[in-house]
Amino acid sequence: MARTHPGRDHVAARPCWRCRACGAPWPCAPAKLALLDQFAGHSVARAFFMAARLEEAIADAVELGQKPDVAALTERFTQWVREARRARSGGGDSDASSQHTAAPRLD
Repeated sequence: MARTHPGRDHVAARPCWRCRACGAPWPCAPAKLALLDQFAGHSVARAFFMAARLEEAIADAVELGQKPDVAALTERFTQWVREARRARSGGGDSDASSQHTAAPRLD
C-alpha cells in the first residue's frame, strides 16, 4: 500500500513512472486529486496533459529496452480522466458542472 508523505508533491519519477512521494505507480491517488484541482473546469486540457504523459511513459519504457504494455499504461494514465469527467458532469462530456454524482476511481 502506498504511503502518503505530507508536504511532498506526488510527481512522477522518470523513467520508472512511480510517485516520488509514495512510490506508487504514477499517477497515484493523491496525484490524481491534485491534477483534478489543477485542471478544474478544463477537462480537455487535463486529457491532453495525461495523454502527453502517457506518450512519455511509453517512450521511456522503450528507451530502457522494455516492451511496454500499452493497453495497461493507457488505462493507468487516461481511464481515470474519463471517469472523473463523467462523474463531475453527471455522465456527460464536460466537467463544467460542479455537481459530483459519483467519485472517480482514483486507484
